[in-house]
Amino acid sequence: MAEYIGIKGSTFQTLASDPPAPIEGQVWYNSTSTVLKGYAASTAAWAAGENLNEGRGTAGAASNAPASAALYFGGEPPMTTATESYNGSTWTEVNDLNTARYGMAGFGTQTAAVSAGGGNPDQASVETWDGTSWTAATALPGIKSNSNGVGISTAGLVYGGIIGTTLQASTASWNGSAWTVGGSMNTSGDKRGGFGLNTAAICAGGETPSPTVNVESYDGTSWSEENNILTSSSGQGSSGIQTQGMIYGGYPPSTLAVTETWNGTSWTEVADLATGRSSLRGCGTTTTAALAIGGEPSGSSVEEWADPFLAVKTFTAT
Repeated sequence: MAEYIGIKGSTFQTLASDPPAPIEGQVWYNSTSTVLKGYAASTAAWAAGENLNEGRGTAGAASNAPASAALYFGGEPPMTTATESYNGSTWTEVNDLNTARYGMAGFGTQTAAVSAGGGNPDQASVETWDGTSWTAATALPGIKSNSNGVGISTAGLVYGGIIGTTLQASTASWNGSAWTVGGSMNTSGDKRGGFGLNTAAICAGGETPSPTVNVESYDGTSWSEENNILTSSSGQGSSGIQTQGMIYGGYPPSTLAVTETWNGTSWTEVADLATGRSSLRGCGTTTTAALAIGGEPSGSSVEEWADPFLAVKTFTAT
């Protein structure tokens, strides 16, 4: 039988305690706990994060913010102006939106974000966030709610949504001060997930009018059909960029915990949320770190996605 030194080129150490800063692939024997340990990547998974101060769903989020620096605003029930900022461990209440609303499109980062449209009633009003306060800005070119937003505060995209009872396929691009109408989606719908930038976006799922598997990509001018998600869903959270993103949660008709990742070509089902929920929002620009925020019926709960993360592992007999 081959010995470890022959396979790895070194022997493992005997230590009284785990090393303070191990490296990936390191193996050692802990003489205090009398077990063999190693340092390796864990399986991708959701873990409980810090709860929101005010539980709510159907809110807006700074969709291009990293998972460790999120911004979450508005929502219901009851309809609120509340805005909360996340530093990776704690949610802090900051200055409120000027107008209470839910179902708005949100995009940008923790220090520079946009809240566009929303209800109730359906509205076209827009507010921008500078890291301290919200300011009224140029209204959307159409009144609507339940849209999705992607991009940054000076280059954002709002697509889909609903006006009254009429589903929308319209797209509007934001340059930091004004809106430009873009190419229409192939399929009208609201409560759609999606991620990316204003010139490179993905739209996934939503109500068209039933929960759908439809996926489309946007190149800054027009929308193209892409490979469908695996499970029809609406009102899901989402995060990432056009070639590397993920969606999670949603409903048809009960709440879902399903999570799917996108590699630019196809979707793969991965580890579920711990709690099924819909009407949530997500933050994160990669598929290695994301934040699933609020929703229904979970309210204030938040989950953090890590893929992969390094951790100390104890070797056990199989």
